[in-house]
Amino acid sequence: MPSRKMSVRLFEVVPDDENHPLQHVLAQLEPMTLGDRLRTLADGKQIRAEIVELPTAGKPYWLLDFTRLRFEHGPGRASANRPIQGFALQRGEGFGEETAVLYHPRSRSLVLQTNQFGVRQGALEDYFSMIIAQPPVGYRIAPVLDPTVAAKLVNADRFTRFTLKVVAGNISQQMRRNNVSLNRALEIGDQFHAPEVEITLGVGHSRTSLSTGAVRSFIELAKRLIRERGDSVLQAEVQGRNSADPESKSEVLDLITPTLREEFADLELGGDLRFTRESRFRALERAFTGWRGAIRER
Repeated sequence: MPSRKMSVRLFEVVPDDENHPLQHVLAQLEPMTLGDRLRTLADGKQIRAEIVELPTAGKPYWLLDFTRLRFEHGPGRASANRPIQGFALQRGEGFGEETAVLYHPRSRSLVLQTNQFGVRQGALEDYFSMIIAQPPVGYRIAPVLDPTVAAKLVNADRFTRFTLKVVAGNISQQMRRNNVSLNRALEIGDQFHAPEVEITLGVGHSRTSLSTGAVRSFIELAKRLIRERGDSVLQAEVQGRNSADPESKSEVLDLITPTLREEFADLELGGDLRFTRESRFRALERAFTGWRGAIRER
């Protein structure tokens, strides 16, 4: 039986210019043809908005379906009793990886289908910034943390341990240049040909604490890595407490797992073994409804 599970995550969209919210981009996308919606990103990937559904009175959010076009290689057809075969693709055809998106303008919440080979949040940031040419506007799509964990991170000011474990080869040169400490650790990993690099800072059994400012900088770095290259971050944890609260105890806060995520196991498969668009949209809507308590309207 094929797996019918689909995972979705909650993000917040932050525009560089508050005068150009994301719905301005989506309004320009909606009347475009498929060819006009296609964009080639800096890494050579081609993506486009396949479907753009306008908000309605009953559904005050945009529903979009994105496609990443893939021409380099792909799967084949297979069955229990026949050898694997290729698809009869026409010239100019390749494979498309689908990713559904729900965007709620009043809260700037974006619910994103998780698809390993599809369109991720970093690609969406680049794509949205390319739609409006003048003036160019950037958009940051940041994962939303569980409110309980987010509050503990904000209030903690006495840190005793920080751990960041990454896949070294997936960290871009620009990211390395932007963080000297991370680059030094990765350079050591390069010397030993280590595919994974782990950075752990701690105070042991001493009564001192790590520099609050330095730890917060590393927390922001970890968040950015999780946002842009989530598959590159294997572990990101901080241990700390709120020194102003006598009842507060030092605890480990995981920066990866508390992002708001939901999994659905009842999606519909079409005859071509693809999740139907309708069932993927319904999953996004159900997740959005379930997260309303953690979503703040503006």
